[in-house]
Amino acid sequence: MTDYSSFIFFQLLIIIFHASGQDPPYIGHFCGNRANFTRNSTYYSNLRSLLSALSRPNASYTTGFFSATVGTGSDTVTGLFLCRGDIIPEICADNALYAVDDALTRCPDQKEATIWYNPCTLRYSDRNILSTLATSPGVLLTNTNNVTAELRDRLRDVLNSTMDDAARTAVNSSRKFALKKTDFTPTTRFYGLVQCTPDLTSDECNVCLRRAIDGLPREQVGGRNLLPSCNVRYELYPFYSETLAPPPPPPNSSSVFRQPPPANPQPRVYKNSTSMIVAIVVPIAVGLLLFAALQFYFVKRLKKSYDTSASNDGNCKNNMCPDLNVRMRVCSYICIYEHQVKNT
Repeated sequence: MTDYSSFIFFQLLIIIFHASGQDPPYIGHFCGNRANFTRNSTYYSNLRSLLSALSRPNASYTTGFFSATVGTGSDTVTGLFLCRGDIIPEICADNALYAVDDALTRCPDQKEATIWYNPCTLRYSDRNILSTLATSPGVLLTNTNNVTAELRDRLRDVLNSTMDDAARTAVNSSRKFALKKTDFTPTTRFYGLVQCTPDLTSDECNVCLRRAIDGLPREQVGGRNLLPSCNVRYELYPFYSETLAPPPPPPNSSSVFRQPPPANPQPRVYKNSTSMIVAIVVPIAVGLLLFAALQFYFVKRLKKSYDTSASNDGNCKNNMCPDLNVRMRVCSYICIYEHQVKNT
């Protein structure tokens, strides 16, 4: 019972930690050195307007993608924000708020920037980056653990087939996003994710995903390749939410996934977490925590009562057994406490 209570307590702490507001994990960034701006320039003013547009409260994040253009001539700035396809719109919006605030600390005076976080990507430039394929620069992340020697060939086969299958699905979908999973061993599954920015054509998405997949490690138990226009990832554990995955394309949809010619060398959600999440999760967590503690108390009391009454022919004394009315009152106190917290 102690191990069970400890497990419940630990899980509740995790829920409260995430609901209280944490920054999305930063992965990496690229600041273009082609052109700079000053803080009193028109470009800087337009950039601030662009970042505000990408994170405005009334923006639609239902597709996980938002883009904007501000300014004219040499002072024009274009930008986009992409959330991973399994992220709910509310979390995506909160990630956008953090990312645009963080951007100018990563690239304080460069006109072009790409910043990757665990669930999202932010890009802006003085050049038009919308509906334009970009496969560099990139960030490659690999798990430090390798598969055993006898499973390396199996990993290569599963990785190639599963990620290619995911790419075929993604290039034919409006969101340019797909999830796939398959058996790796009798006890382990392989999970894959691919995604392009939805403004790319199917052919452009195909080229980007193929390049990203080719760059994945073939011996590690996990890896991801993040490019400006697409990203891919695989793990031997579930790392995404399947409930928000897009439906598969119709059976009669034609695939445009083809092998392109060889390429030339080349995580405040949280800080600004919605009050709705906190208002719902925290009272429930507190109530469950109280319930687990009280349950533990009464079970121990019951065990003590049983041990004591064993010497009395197994008959339970009235003053030793937890009363049903007492337990009902405890449940009532929990419900009342949750109600009070929700209304504070």
